[in-house]
Amino acid sequence: MRIGSRVRLSESQVSDLELAVGEACTNAVKFGDLDSATVFVQFMLQPGSIEIEVRNTGPAFECTALEPLKPQASNLREGGLGLYLMGQMVDELRVSCESGETAVTMIKSLNSE
Repeated sequence: MRIGSRVRLSESQVSDLELAVGEACTNAVKFGDLDSATVFVQFMLQPGSIEIEVRNTGPAFECTALEPLKPQASNLREGGLGLYLMGQMVDELRVSCESGETAVTMIKSLNSE
C-alpha cells in the first residue's frame, strides 16, 4: 500500500489497513451485484487520518443486523469475521446501506499505533 509510505505509517499500520481493505473488498465482491462486479475503493487523506471507503452495488446485507460492529470475539462464527477484523484494524468503522449500495468507511488515525 504505497499511500501508507506517503503518510509515514508504520509497517504494522500498513498491514492493518491492507487486511481491513482486503476484507472490505472481499465482502463487496462476495455480497455485491454479480452482474456489475464493480467495487469502488477511495482513499482520502484528512488532517491526522486516512479515510478509506469501499463501495459496491447490490443487495449486500441488512445494515440493521450490524450492531454492534465490534462484537465479542467469543460470539463470532465462521464466515462472520470480516467486519470484526475490519473494526479491530481501524480506529473507526462505518457501514451504510442505501438505495442498493453498500459503503464501508474505515478511518485510521495517522498518530495511533
